[in-house]
Amino acid sequence: MALGRELPQLLKQRLLYKGRKFNFEVNRLRLPNKAEGDWECVRHPGGALAIPVTQYGKLILLRQYRFAVGGRLLEFPVQVR
Repeated sequence: MALGRELPQLLKQRLLYKGRKFNFEVNRLRLPNKAEGDWECVRHPGGALAIPVTQYGKLILLRQYRFAVGGRLLEFPVQVR
């Protein structure tokens, strides 16, 4: 492996939440410099993003309410598996 391209070593993996659309886990990693730490990870099956463009070259966005931010965000339409 090329210098500087070493991967962290997974020491422990804890699944904290298993849901219908995503899982949440905390992973204990050892970095190539031997430092250790916990990294949170959301595992999601993926989705598809279509960027709708009108015949005039304008993008179409949706105003979507998101509980996590307590308000609405502008987003492209997304299809989640």
